Amino acid sequence: MLRPGYPKLQTPRAFVYTDSMITKHDIHGHEILALVAQANPPLTRQTLQAQASTRWGADAHYCTCSAGGMTFDELLDFLLAHGKIVSSNQLLATDQAKICQHERASS
Repeated sequence: MLRPGYPKLQTPRAFVYTDSMITKHDIHGHEILALVAQANPPLTRQTLQAQASTRWGADAHYCTCSAGGMTFDELLDFLLAHGKIVSSNQLLATDQAKICQHERASS
């Protein structure tokens, strides 16, 4: 879901949504997918959220290739609903077959 008033402009590794003097840099969902894929041992929702909060701040907003302006919970629910992340016994894993493989700009 794109929050009203935030036109989408693509920049390296982030989408920038501007509204007057406010600029928000959304963390791309690929970053969360990478955390899950690289985790050993696997993460729970709570440990993933703690890692994301430590890395990008508790008030970070997230985006995907098709939506932006999401909270952590909204992003994780999106990724779960689209099968990009799966949960088994409260442990998270990625389904690599469902993760888009397009090239991302790097910083």
